[in-house]
This record gives sequence, C-alpha cells and structure tokens, in this order.
Amino acid sequence: MIVVLLAIFIVVFKAFKKASQNDNGNDLGAGSIDIHSYRTAQLANPGGNSLEVDIIDIRTHTVEELNSLEVGIDIRTYTMDELKNATDNFTTKVGQGASGFVYRAKLPGNRLGAVKRATNLDTDLFKQELSVLLRLPHHPQLVDLIGLCLQADERILVFEFISSGSLYDRLHKNKGLTSPLSWATRIDIAFQVAVALQYLHEEAKPPILHRDVKSANVLLEDDNRAKLADFGLSKLGPKDNQFTNTAVRGSIGYMDPQYMKTHRFSAKSDVYSFGVLLLELMTGLKSLHEDTPLAEWTQTYRFSEDIDIFMTIVDRNMMDHINTMELQNMIKVVNLCLRDLSEERSSMREIVNMMQETRNLKANGNLSDGGEAPLLGNGNLSDGAQCLHH
Repeated sequence: MIVVLLAIFIVVFKAFKKASQNDNGNDLGAGSIDIHSYRTAQLANPGGNSLEVDIIDIRTHTVEELNSLEVGIDIRTYTMDELKNATDNFTTKVGQGASGFVYRAKLPGNRLGAVKRATNLDTDLFKQELSVLLRLPHHPQLVDLIGLCLQADERILVFEFISSGSLYDRLHKNKGLTSPLSWATRIDIAFQVAVALQYLHEEAKPPILHRDVKSANVLLEDDNRAKLADFGLSKLGPKDNQFTNTAVRGSIGYMDPQYMKTHRFSAKSDVYSFGVLLLELMTGLKSLHEDTPLAEWTQTYRFSEDIDIFMTIVDRNMMDHINTMELQNMIKVVNLCLRDLSEERSSMREIVNMMQETRNLKANGNLSDGGEAPLLGNGNLSDGAQCLHH
C-alpha cells in the first residue's frame, strides 16, 4: 500500500513539473508554487486528469498543527486544447483580473467556467495567487477554483462561472439596462462581502490579505448572492493584524492612504477598502468621484449629525426604499472602516457583528423609520469604534 501511494505521489509531482516547465527550461513545478508538502496526493480520476491534493506549508505549522489541519480542494488539470475549444480560441472575454484576462468557457460536461489567462507572465504574481487559492476550501462567498493549465509557458486558472457579472457593472455600466439594486439587496451584498473578508482574515490558515477589494471583484449570482473574486494581488498575511511590507498595488480610490504612504499592508487595509465599497453601494458613486477618492469626497456628508445631509448623496434609484435608521447604522460602519489610522479601524469580525446586529433589529421589527438608530456594538467595539459613538 505504501509503495502504491509513493508511486502515485511521484506521478503527480512529475506531472506538475513537466506541465510547468517554460520554454527556457525554468522549473515552475509544485515546489516553486509554494506547495512544500502533500499530506495526500492521488489521481482521483486518471482518465479525466482530476487531481486531488491537500496543501500544507510546513514552514508555518507545528507538527501538532499539521496533524490536525484539514485543508484540501479538488481541482482538475486542463490541456491547452481543451481550453481553446472551451473559449472559442480565447475570444469570449468577459473581464480582466489583476494578472490577466477572463474568458467565458463551456467546459466538458456542459459546465460553464471562467478562464483567467495570465497575460503579463509575472511568474511570482501567478505563484502567489495560486498559493493562496490552493489553500482555500469551498466557501459560499468566495469564487471557487476548479482547475488549471500549466502547459508550456501558459499560466491559466479556471474558476466557477458567476452568471450575473460584477457588482461594478451592475452599479455603473448597466444603468437603465437592468432594474436597480434595492437598498436591502445592497446591504445584503455588503454583508456577504464582509463575511468573506472575515473568513480570509481570521479563519483561513494562514490568514489571507485580499489587497484588491472593490466592486469589480464582487461577482453576483442571478439571485444577487455575492462572491468575492480575484486573488491576483492577495498575500498570505501575518496574524493579529500585523503589517507586511509590500510594493503598493491595488485600485485607486479603494486603497488605504496609510498603506500608500508607508507600503505597510495589514488586514485593516482590506477593512478600508470594504468601507469604500459600502459607501459605493449606498451612494451609487464610483470610488473616484470628480477625480477625488470617494472616501474623501463624502467626508462632510458622512460626519454630519443631520441624516438629511447624507441623504442628498444617496443613490436616487433606491430613495423610496431606504430604512433611515439602518442608513444611520451603515454610515457608522463606513466611518469605522475609513479611520485614518489603521489601528483605530474596526476588524472585519466587528464589522460583521455590527451589520448582523442591524439585520437582527430589522428582522425583529426594532428598526423602524424615524428617530435615532440604536447604538451598535454593545460595548465590544475597538477603541476606534468607541470614539465614534461618543
């Protein structure tokens, strides 16, 4: 039995290595994709090139953690010919990620997929993204990786296809073509993205920093369920909201100003980007408005004690359906995310708890229109959150 398992491991390793050599002979195999050890490696279906692996980074786990860790995904390797056929020779472009273009694909078995083909051939960036993706199990608010292709010098990832496109398109490109998103739907979308970020920051092992949270990277199902996508800039992050030094990469208008000045990124930088995204949902404005970052442009409105002042910039497409007390609470959440100093911002766990509390109040009929919104947090907020309430 041991001999059989060893033989299977060798076959899988060689397959990755062979598929990953570029024209210059540089090895881009499993080791260089930051896969340092397999707990299991087996060909689940040799005829279909299905590969099932458990990914363990032995540099970041103790022996006890390795024995208890349960991390695994099921992915399929595709040939270049298969993906050319599936995408009509890469003519079905539907979007662009941080490291390449995305194409709609009709995969074997009539399954739809989204094929992301790296265009800049930044090997380190691709290895970084793949290293992150291979550590992610299925999560309802994250887009699933279902396959890859590493033939020759190609760097291709295959994801599940999300039917209704990006939140950015829905908010800004498709006005008049589709019905506007309601207030309740927008808050639900924001909540789902918050849950995804909380998972990445606090439950993934090791923690993951997304580094490119924006409406273009939030994909919507037909029922407006949201999934966070594009891990092209993501990094395996330090624990406990510590900083990691990195070159400034991201999207203008969403990036944490403190990170832009210091080149030091933390989970609180993702929190800042989420605050911009929530503000974008509430106002219907882009992250850059009149050549000014939306967070900066809205300061006067956000900090006003008169809710009617903020109402002047709320998206007119949903004015008749807003619960003003819920709006007040969401403004508080936005302001907690957009604090100048990262240590004064709430964590994504605190943000999720505050948003869930508002949802519970509304569901129980305790969040009626008019009057002042109930205090959020029950005293469990960070110092930055507390100072906003007093």
